[in-house]
Amino acid sequence: MTVFCSKASEYTHMITEAESQVVYSRNGAASMLVTERGFTAEFKPLKLSKSQRDEAVALFSAINPSAPFGAVPYPHEGIVEGVEGGAYDAYDPAFQVGRFDTDTDIPFRSLGLSDAESQQAFVELVEDRLRSSPDYGRDMVELAAVHVELPWPKYEEASAGPGGAKKVREMVEQLGLSPRVVIDYERQRDPTRPSIVKDMEALEALQVEVREAELARTAEAQQAEQSSRVHTGLVGT
Repeated sequence: MTVFCSKASEYTHMITEAESQVVYSRNGAASMLVTERGFTAEFKPLKLSKSQRDEAVALFSAINPSAPFGAVPYPHEGIVEGVEGGAYDAYDPAFQVGRFDTDTDIPFRSLGLSDAESQQAFVELVEDRLRSSPDYGRDMVELAAVHVELPWPKYEEASAGPGGAKKVREMVEQLGLSPRVVIDYERQRDPTRPSIVKDMEALEALQVEVREAELARTAEAQQAEQSSRVHTGLVGT
């Protein structure tokens, strides 16, 4: 698992381009058919743990000590100055840092990657493309290590004893957490509890299936709309 961070929220980086071709129906109507889906790495804010965010802040500060996050307001003695409307507090530009995790943010199924070998090859491609980007080491960095923290403060208490896996699942769903948070913690825990890991992997697989189904429906709708526009244009001529 490799975690990359961007100093700007909603940062994106194209990994592979989508490929399409024009196809014709029996009556001569033309439409665009997507032959290969492209993939863009999307960095999302508010997905970092505190330790990960601290590491990202240290890396960006080393690159540009005076303005690690670019042209944004910075706090001075607890107050952010130089913004329209005057100064205000309770602001931290570090929270705009985006996160992309090769372990959780690649929709393998919608990309047609079903086996472990092809998935690992694509992960390596993504990592190579990000590391070779001109933005790498400037606007985007790679965390040296993944820090695993308690999923929530009283996690050990909730997960202890019989029924621990069920309690963990209920809390994950209630708090809106990613199952991966629990999986990563349990795998470095001594001893690891296979029942909790197995249950979280099942929940994660279900969430991925739902998310990829939504992406597929969106892509189909967009393709249908595009085909309709092409057909309408031909009819109009």
